Amino acid sequence: MAKAPTKSKAERALTPVKRGRKLKQIKGYAVQSKRTPSRHLRKLETTPWQTLGPFYPYEFLIKPGENDMTRIAKGKPRAKGEVIDVVGRVLDEDGQPVRGCLIEAWQCNAAGRYLHAVDQSDVPLDPNFTGVGRVVTDEDGRYGFHTVKPAPYAVPGYDSWKRPRHIHFSLYAAGILDRLITQMYFPGERLNRQDFMYNALPDDKARRALTGKASKGSRGTTTYTFNMVLRGSQETPFFEV
Repeated sequence: MAKAPTKSKAERALTPVKRGRKLKQIKGYAVQSKRTPSRHLRKLETTPWQTLGPFYPYEFLIKPGENDMTRIAKGKPRAKGEVIDVVGRVLDEDGQPVRGCLIEAWQCNAAGRYLHAVDQSDVPLDPNFTGVGRVVTDEDGRYGFHTVKPAPYAVPGYDSWKRPRHIHFSLYAAGILDRLITQMYFPGERLNRQDFMYNALPDDKARRALTGKASKGSRGTTTYTFNMVLRGSQETPFFEV
């Protein structure tokens, strides 16, 4: 009888239960919230089910250039930092393209700070960078963002936890009742293996799925390819909110 693949010590330590506990211990990250009432509710007449909606024309949602995060507006100065491209496809479980999927990206700047009231770190803000972009996938399920490479940053409330470089993505599409949220990590980063979020993923396959693949782009910048699969055996790990 063939022997089962040998798991690393770290993988053996992170059983599903322990992984769940590990994530719940991370301050500031809501992993799972209780939605079931603690007691029986008074019986009421059930609201009839209807189809998901409404659906809005994409021209009402996305303006041209919203996927260029290197400038806050056309003609404005470029944001500080290394300019990169992040491209990929959104696919279903059969490998077919998901057309018309709205993708939002958000990230910290090249110094490691978010443009958000909660981020009160001493790291300087970049007046030419908001860290937010949006795009809709085309007929082939393709998307692309032009941005700057984010920096690692220290996590408040922890003595030594620094989050590695990463970009957040959320996906909305027809038939998705809740937005899907995930993160792209950068390859070859020393901090990846020290990150609580990265190591809470179930195995190396999941970690590879959330790591962009680097190549030289046509503009002379580095391009990171990051494909997202919505379901099936190759499903991209998504975070519960």
